[in-house]
Amino acid sequence: MSESDDGEKMIYRFKIVRFVKRGRKGLTKEIDIVPSAWIDWDEKTKRLKVPFLPPPYTKKNINELHDMVKQESEVPDSWPFYNIDIVGQAKTFTEAMDRLI
Repeated sequence: MSESDDGEKMIYRFKIVRFVKRGRKGLTKEIDIVPSAWIDWDEKTKRLKVPFLPPPYTKKNINELHDMVKQESEVPDSWPFYNIDIVGQAKTFTEAMDRLI
C-alpha cells in the first residue's frame, strides 16, 4: 500500500445498525445510529451486540441518547445488550442521520 493510500483510509466513527429482536409479534427490525466503539462481538451467540437505551422512549431520553451517541460517551452499565446487524457507516453523526432518512 502506498503512503497516499494509507493517508486516505476512512475512519467511520458511527455505524448504522439494525436491531434484530424476536418476540411475540415475530421478528422485528429497527434501525438506529451507534458509535463504533459501542459494538462488541458476543462469543456465545456469535452475533454482534450493542448496549442501547431500553424502552419506554420519550422525547427527553431520546435527545439524551442522541447527545451520548454524538459525543461517543460511555454507556451506562444498566443498559441491556441487543443483537445487531451493521447496515451502514458514517464518519460523522450528521452524515449517519442523513443516511437514515
